Amino acid sequence: MASELVRVSKNYEPSKAAKEPALPTLPDLRLALNVAACDSLALVVGVLRLDEDASQRERQDADAALRGRLAALCFDEHALGRAHYVIVEGDEGLRAFDGFDAKADVFVLAPDAYGIEAKVLAASLATEKDLVVRAVEALDSYAPETKDAAAHLRAARRAGIEWETEIPITDSKARKGAKG
Repeated sequence: MASELVRVSKNYEPSKAAKEPALPTLPDLRLALNVAACDSLALVVGVLRLDEDASQRERQDADAALRGRLAALCFDEHALGRAHYVIVEGDEGLRAFDGFDAKADVFVLAPDAYGIEAKVLAASLATEKDLVVRAVEALDSYAPETKDAAAHLRAARRAGIEWETEIPITDSKARKGAKG
């Protein structure tokens, strides 16, 4: 039976023109930090550095090149599932983070417990040959705190941190428990 399965599977091999899987990215840095913190994962940030007068084609080419380099990291067996990814234009949102390097365009961040701040674990150039190795080393060094959900929420309330859900809560009684 096994030999028959192997024979049949050869009829379904991917074509030579099959594309690499797309890099899964979050839409912006703020949300990416929040999601990474919630999932207790690191965040890999790719920075597009473009001239103001860059053409649409130049922007697309730069974006595709950066996504390709980050995809090599994302789908590496040692990094798979260990980080979230975001691509941003310019480094304005990263400058305040401890360990920021203005020359780098790929950052591995350790978000704080609430996804508000972050620490730079590694900063590299996307063109570096050892980008994947350096990023995996940074991921290996990342040890998020374990969270107790109730204690996490209490500490946030004491610190004045509030969340606004992306999806509106339409049945508040379901969350608090029906009274009756």
